[in-house]
Amino acid sequence: MSETQASPERQPLRYEDAIRELEDVVRRLESPDITLDEAMAAFMRGTELAKVCSDRLAEIEAKITALTTRSDGSVMEVPFGTGEPDGT
Repeated sequence: MSETQASPERQPLRYEDAIRELEDVVRRLESPDITLDEAMAAFMRGTELAKVCSDRLAEIEAKITALTTRSDGSVMEVPFGTGEPDGT
């Protein structure tokens, strides 16, 4: 491979692509024709894909904020998933 060509492994996998591939892995694992070695390889790939999806969702959740109204009527921004502020 020349130095100007990008390795596909260096490109981050898009969430949608990872989900699609993970669904394919599940279908292969559910197949009665899969060998033990193929099942193990598919399982390992599935765990990698699940981690990609989980990490990407966590990254997005960290960027999401919610607008919450305080008891005095003012509005404040709170990070996603932290619950409601105590109104102070």
